[in-house]
Amino acid sequence: MVEARYGKFLQDVFPALAQLSPEVEAAEFVSSLFVQPKLFIRVKRAKLTEVLNVLKAAEVVHEHVGEQTIAFPNGFNVASIREIAGMYEIQDLSSQRTQRLLDVVDGAKWWDCCAASGGKSLMLLDLCPDIRLLVSDVRFTILRNLEERFEQAGFKPTSYRQKVLDLSKPVTYLMQGEQFDGILVDAPCGGSGTWGRTPEMMRQFDAKSLTRFTNLQRDILKNVLPFLRSGGQLLYITCSVFEVENEGITSYIEQELGLKKISEQCFLGYNEQADSMYAARFMKP
Repeated sequence: MVEARYGKFLQDVFPALAQLSPEVEAAEFVSSLFVQPKLFIRVKRAKLTEVLNVLKAAEVVHEHVGEQTIAFPNGFNVASIREIAGMYEIQDLSSQRTQRLLDVVDGAKWWDCCAASGGKSLMLLDLCPDIRLLVSDVRFTILRNLEERFEQAGFKPTSYRQKVLDLSKPVTYLMQGEQFDGILVDAPCGGSGTWGRTPEMMRQFDAKSLTRFTNLQRDILKNVLPFLRSGGQLLYITCSVFEVENEGITSYIEQELGLKKISEQCFLGYNEQADSMYAARFMKP
């Protein structure tokens, strides 16, 4: 209807279309920005049947997408269903699917080095509660939010360790020679895969910011690599649809840092009213 009156405009909605990752279908992706994304939750493995029964009894409109994922219409207040409090985490569908690339075993030592509010860490602990986990972020206030979220999820401070670290710089003196079996780098990025939820970001986007983010991503990866043991795995994740932040950084990890790529995947959520993300798993020789 809008095009009939004003002409073709979709190609001008999303900035830097030419820089999309090769797997992203530009027309479908841009069209999806005009559809409100759904609200997704990840239910604790042991609580899935109970949560589904509560939602059914309450006649709540929902969809069991598969595995531990339940979807609700955009804007639904899931916190209003008090009977399921503490049994779930709000987490986008694509974010949940990144765990498919993980290989986690009991007793392994993991570091979520850009933990933010801890969504990926909680996913790790749900997948394998007996890992030894370190979480870090550059922002102390964010880690305080993480503490609250972990407590609500039933994890005590003894279940993990935390550090405030600025990984844009070397941190050898703060890490005391630690070695990890796995490092999760949910990297700071432009967030373009989530702009369906925050469309105002498209107007604020500056192509120069991609250079700033890719430089930061390289610095973080370079500075965490010394703490990954030989044979250990690194999982690199972004919520970006731009090639320079995804496949471009993957090439840097392989060619400059010397890690072996095991697998990679674009989680394209635009046909499921979800975010789009990228993840790649590597092994250190």
